[in-house]
Amino acid sequence: MHHGEVVGDVEDVTGEVTRDCLVTRTRQISRVLTSIYDQELRPFGVNSPQFSLLVVISRLGPVSRAEIGRQNHQERSTLTRNLQLILAEGWAEEVEPSAGGRRRPIALTDAGRELLRTAAPAWRAAQTRAKAFLGEAGTGAVLDIADVLARSAGNPARQPTGKPARQPTGNATPEPDGTTRTQPAGTASSA
Repeated sequence: MHHGEVVGDVEDVTGEVTRDCLVTRTRQISRVLTSIYDQELRPFGVNSPQFSLLVVISRLGPVSRAEIGRQNHQERSTLTRNLQLILAEGWAEEVEPSAGGRRRPIALTDAGRELLRTAAPAWRAAQTRAKAFLGEAGTGAVLDIADVLARSAGNPARQPTGKPARQPTGNATPEPDGTTRTQPAGTASSA
């Protein structure tokens, strides 16, 4: 398998990776953000990955492990480990499958709903700190990327391709439904 021409020495590669590697940089940012949320959520006995998982389960209702993994873009082993903790704490439970169902879906318990409700102010405090850390442009970029991932969840044909997003030409106007309407350059908006 050919991945391109080998050029330079270890110092060149190290410098390039240190400077330009997207996975290295995003993992560093992720660790800082995770720490911010973990600090705020710690008094409630939950960490940020568990809290996020509870939100996914709450949003989707009784849901299969496979769907949780798709929605969270999470590997099976990581999902299983976090679900075991959530189930052991009594924040979620396996429920009886619907007629003909083979797997037991996961649903929040009253304790899980109460945890989300009582920890929400701590999450909001973490959100404020994280936005300050990222700045307006960084926050917008993260949310835009997350929106692409959310639209592609569960649909392999819509997985990100690595190609840059098409940049609209003209004036972009945000709409109430979260979409953006673009007016061609040089025309006035009717709104």
